Amino acid sequence: MFSANVSRPGRSNPSSMKETKEQWFEKGSQKVESLFMELNNWLGHQYMCCSS
Repeated sequence: MFSANVSRPGRSNPSSMKETKEQWFEKGSQKVESLFMELNNWLGHQYMCCSS
């Protein structure tokens, strides 16, 4: 009976779920941004090497 009570609060709190979703989205967008930066740097190096 007590264990059932313990496992309930996390599920019945939608605001916390929304928070984690936003945090996850923020992390994801940051990762994508850094990936694009790396790709841009790599493409820049390739272009410089090929053009010279």
